[in-house]
Amino acid sequence: MDIISFFGFIPLLIYTIVFVLGVYICILVIRALHRTIRWLDLSIHEKESRIGQHSVYPPEC
Repeated sequence: MDIISFFGFIPLLIYTIVFVLGVYICILVIRALHRTIRWLDLSIHEKESRIGQHSVYPPEC
């Protein structure tokens, strides 16, 4: 393997690793946000049922 092609391969490898890690972190953040939104939705429903009001969110069809 030529030394120039080797030094051309290392940045490509680093960029690939950074890209894959970025996608993985984005997926983790989206899953955490989705879990938080579901938890907030459940707590809103629980609070409304304790107060005795009808559910406003989400609108029922």
